[in-house]
Amino acid sequence: MPSYKEIQWYNRSWWEYVGIIILVSFTILHFLYLSTAPSGFYVDEAAGAAHVLCLQQTGLDFFGNTLQLFTPALGGGYTTAVFATFQSVWTSIVGTDIDGFRSFSAFLSVISMLGLGIIAKRWGGNTAAFLTMIFWSVSPWAFLATRIAWDPPLILPFLIWGIVFATGEKNIKNSILSGLSFGLALISYPPTKIQLFILIPLLLWFCYGSNIKKMIREQWSGGVVFLAMSLGLVWFYMTYPESLARSQMLSIFADVYWEHFRNPPAEETVGAVLQLFFTNLSSYFSWEYLFLSGDSNLRHFTGFMGMLSGFEIIGLFFAFFLLSLKKTARSHKKILVLLLGLFFSGLIPAALTWEGNPHALRSIGALPFVSLIASLSIVWSWQWGNRYVQNIIVIGMILSSIWSVLFFYDFFTQYPKRSEAYFENDVVQEYYQNNISKARFLMDQKKYDDLPKAFFLMQFERKTCEQAKDLLQN
Repeated sequence: MPSYKEIQWYNRSWWEYVGIIILVSFTILHFLYLSTAPSGFYVDEAAGAAHVLCLQQTGLDFFGNTLQLFTPALGGGYTTAVFATFQSVWTSIVGTDIDGFRSFSAFLSVISMLGLGIIAKRWGGNTAAFLTMIFWSVSPWAFLATRIAWDPPLILPFLIWGIVFATGEKNIKNSILSGLSFGLALISYPPTKIQLFILIPLLLWFCYGSNIKKMIREQWSGGVVFLAMSLGLVWFYMTYPESLARSQMLSIFADVYWEHFRNPPAEETVGAVLQLFFTNLSSYFSWEYLFLSGDSNLRHFTGFMGMLSGFEIIGLFFAFFLLSLKKTARSHKKILVLLLGLFFSGLIPAALTWEGNPHALRSIGALPFVSLIASLSIVWSWQWGNRYVQNIIVIGMILSSIWSVLFFYDFFTQYPKRSEAYFENDVVQEYYQNNISKARFLMDQKKYDDLPKAFFLMQFERKTCEQAKDLLQN
């Protein structure tokens, strides 16, 4: 486990006390107005929440089955057992309203931020840790993604804390905790299973290089845990092959895509598949996606700015600047290469699908490494003592702060209006106004599946899980 000293990120200088106040304020902001920004409760959120409410009441999922590793939800998707279990515990404490369900994602953001702070402190010191947490707390990509009640945010703390344990003191406890964290990430969100088999070798290379004997001696216990959880996942897929149907359909290797979904249809050749993959991957580096408007789906992003904050843009600029210089410390270059590799590992699973690219949620595994790259690069560049470099950093930080303030203003005032239809806000508002018949009419008109209907019946009409199922069957 990280030592207590590793969690003491601040010195006793006045500006860092001010910084801590700012950081705490932004952290609290993650938990405010969860049901109104964004406004509504999307059907995917409601479907998972229905399973959680039934689990709390009966110990079974909505369909009356013992909770499986993956429980069917909407559109061929699944609610994971990890998500349902943790949400069940969380909402039994804070409440099962919309704020309660979404606050779990906000809590995951805080846990992720703490883990990132520990990693940054190890590699860059106190200032890097502080900047990493600030950059994470104002990241436009992270801020929205961790305010919505669905599976993707769950992988963030597992990925981050897996790295915390893997790069910490080498002992059996940390090795097991690292393997467990990565194993939980593996079964928490489908794209992660591809990312982890890229991420883990990169981490092992960083920690051990070619010293395989030392790696086995120090990490065998974590490897056993991760392998056991991986085999459990394989067993589940073999037992319930239908659970892979959606992933197989969305894959760039899917025959159905090349024959029916591609417009115009094309022959599925190795060259065509590779071209599609690299086209998808390049979309995550487009000017519009990174700097202007981000993911065009307002459930995934706000549309006010690109995926990167001004702080992260400055940091990435200095990262490539440092990598291009011979006098940059070799250890710094190695860390930056690792982090860029880990960032790419989060994009590759999304690029292996043909639908919705660039997709902010399928690529969420790349998110944590942006803040780390940015903070470490800024700190190392500042340490040169070059006045021009420092002036650029100061001016950039001021402009980025202004840009972040504008983002938050838009997020809480304009974005809820832009995204109302994306989150089925009309149904929620009818329930808030106690117009039950109108809310039910809207759900029927929109052809809601039974799962989201069941959530609204249980949460707003105070039906039990069994009563909700009876009503839906009649």
